[in-house]
Amino acid sequence: MMRPSTYLIIGLAVLAGFGCRQKSTGTRSSAPPFETGGTITNLNGTATGKVWGVTIEVADTRGAETTLQFDGTVSGDLKYTDAKQTIVVGEVTIVLSKESTNPIALSINETSYGTIRVGDALSIDEAGQISVNGQSRTPK
Repeated sequence: MMRPSTYLIIGLAVLAGFGCRQKSTGTRSSAPPFETGGTITNLNGTATGKVWGVTIEVADTRGAETTLQFDGTVSGDLKYTDAKQTIVVGEVTIVLSKESTNPIALSINETSYGTIRVGDALSIDEAGQISVNGQSRTPK
């Protein structure tokens, strides 16, 4: 038979264990999605996909060939990422490039359109107008 002090010690240990638990919020932090791949599909005249966390939509593709090419190196630490993704949809060439601590540079058909961030949405409409997050972009 256990002594009452033993029950007290066991009870305190159990209570201390409950106090150490943390409530989960259901969200996890993760590194930005700088990977060597991405996805682009070209169906019904519109190319859509996601590359480096940027949603891409190119309208009026007329079923053109779509390619995705990666060059460079990626790192879990964004500061050490030196890479380029080239997306070709028919006559449209989109290049996303990331060099060390610089933001992601955006160029379309060899023309700079500034920078873009993970989570942004890039759209090229039937007339060739370029927008990021619904805001028109002009060459830089």
